[in-house]
Amino acid sequence: MQRANRRLERWETIKRFAILDHELSVEDGGTTPNMKIRRSHVSQKYSDVIDELYGTEESDSR
Repeated sequence: MQRANRRLERWETIKRFAILDHELSVEDGGTTPNMKIRRSHVSQKYSDVIDELYGTEESDSR
């Protein structure tokens, strides 16, 4: 990750991430048959993980 971040502008760098305990697949709706991420499906299914990474507006204002 550090190597990838060196090539990016500051605003593009990876700051937070989570590792899922499984791969995304066509069967679970996480990817298309061409292996492209279905962002809307992933953001809905893993909203709790995303909320932990970025917090909510309420927690940011405290």
